[in-house]
Amino acid sequence: MQADQPNPKQSTEPESKRISEIIQNLKKDLLTYLEKRIELIVIQITDPAAQFISGLLQQFFGVLIFFAGFIFLWVALALYLAEVLNSTVGGFLASGIPLLLIGAVFIFRKPGILYSSIHSRLTSQLMEAFHRNQTSSSYESRNHEADSKSRGENG
Repeated sequence: MQADQPNPKQSTEPESKRISEIIQNLKKDLLTYLEKRIELIVIQITDPAAQFISGLLQQFFGVLIFFAGFIFLWVALALYLAEVLNSTVGGFLASGIPLLLIGAVFIFRKPGILYSSIHSRLTSQLMEAFHRNQTSSSYESRNHEADSKSRGENG
């Protein structure tokens, strides 16, 4: 009679192995999903940052070249005024005084316009990047739901 009854340890052993395999596969899938999600977030963060930094560098070098040209023109003006005034010191003083006055205005004036310009630009770029991130996240979740439904219908 005992031979007819299945041994409880034998019947649960393959089932427990199967459950263990399912858990291991689920664990691997979850880790893979998290890794891919982190990669996506890093890409979505680095793209706007790279665009911002490249724009900043381009503007920096443009301003640097502009100021180099400005200095050469100002020195040329100083040399011209030196010839007109017959005094090298007088020519450089006449061309240097406007630069001192403009520099003083920039030093003693509050940076309100520059601050608001930079603040609004950064805010708009960050909001645009956030909006792109939200749009792609909702798109991915819809695709994931559609994939899950199709797998449920097919499986």
